[in-house]
Amino acid sequence: MGGDWPKNIDRPHFEIKTSWKAPASDSVKELQQLLNRIGYKLDVDGLYGPATTNAIKAFQKANSLTVDGSAGPATMAALELATKPAPPVAVTPPKEDTKMPLLLNDTGRVEAKQLIKKAVAAGIFKESHLSKLDSYTDADLISYSIAYVNRTAK
Repeated sequence: MGGDWPKNIDRPHFEIKTSWKAPASDSVKELQQLLNRIGYKLDVDGLYGPATTNAIKAFQKANSLTVDGSAGPATMAALELATKPAPPVAVTPPKEDTKMPLLLNDTGRVEAKQLIKKAVAAGIFKESHLSKLDSYTDADLISYSIAYVNRTAK
């Protein structure tokens, strides 16, 4: 049969690279920095690898999101909310002339102090309460009186 044809060797027309890596991305670096701000410990390398995927999955699970490892719009919104600094709270110091409102009248304060003295005598409260009686607020006196009544009513 002819015999003058050269032997053809079948060679692949292209090669598949199995060690391909996605290039680093600034947006992935920002994502990794956001995750690190809330406690994840990722290398900020810009690569969306297994560590970043696992951190996203953990964040999604902790925030009741669909757990797919993808930083989609819902995940990013939750992540931005979680990393947003709390607004400063304005604290107004109390005016110096502001006093605790009186809850007891003079008779009520005397009776509450007598109950505390009975509680010390009965061994329910420590003796150190006696030296503090005059410094207790009305709220303290009421609280200790209620504690005494509750313990003796059993």
